[in-house]
Amino acid sequence: MCIANRTSGNGGGTWTVTDANAKTYICVIKALTKGYSRAYTYLSEINLTPVVENNVASVGGTDYVDAASAIAAIKAASATDEVKITGDLKLTSGLNTAAAITVSNGAVLDLNGNDLTAKSVVIVNGGSVIDSGETAGLVTANLSASGDNGGYLPISTAANTYKLYKVTVTAATEDTGVANTMKLKFQVKFDNNAAYDALAAGNSGVTIGGIFTWSGNENQMHDITYSDGTPLAQKWGQEVAAYSYNKNGSIVLGFSGTNAFEGLTVVPYIQGAGATIKAV
Repeated sequence: MCIANRTSGNGGGTWTVTDANAKTYICVIKALTKGYSRAYTYLSEINLTPVVENNVASVGGTDYVDAASAIAAIKAASATDEVKITGDLKLTSGLNTAAAITVSNGAVLDLNGNDLTAKSVVIVNGGSVIDSGETAGLVTANLSASGDNGGYLPISTAANTYKLYKVTVTAATEDTGVANTMKLKFQVKFDNNAAYDALAAGNSGVTIGGIFTWSGNENQMHDITYSDGTPLAQKWGQEVAAYSYNKNGSIVLGFSGTNAFEGLTVVPYIQGAGATIKAV
């Protein structure tokens, strides 16, 4: 609670108050304690709710609340400075820093089609690095991710070089009508056709697989290769590109002897640099 001055008005309302420490609060009036007169200054007991200014980044222990100052500080950071992206930050131009960058706790770093060069980029605890630009920017860094990275898959184009593409995975199982057999159909759809070309080229660091669960065997992750030994992700990229990027085709997996897998469920996924996007 606090006491603050008001020079006019006798009802409820909202004030903005700045205290001696230059911190600003939104103050909601509960009730005036004296009668109304324009000739007097009144005291009113009010609730204080701090105006929270969310930091977008911390660089070397210093917090920054706006994108421009945060980006300037990140560019100037040394290799020993710790850079943490703590809020949503959208780039408007390329960003080159000698520092390591950590994106965590729900923060989103949006490349917005721009290039990012850093010592490393670590994505943890619900953070994500995305790219909303029409043409994907290039991330040059030792990149490692966890979780689904906001649905954006890092695809390697060279050593420690990545592009980020939005992807969705959908799946359905089918009864083949043949005893002890089943089919799993799933689709891997990228918003940007360039992603298929990157997969088709090989050495993308991307795998397509399934999380297999059945009685006594929980959440077994297995990468899948094509019958000729080609990684399924590469084969899928080649197939989609060959058919003029028809993204409506499906990958079909067949299982036989399924009576040995009582309660079998399979959740397809695509994975790159540790980011795992599962079927929805």
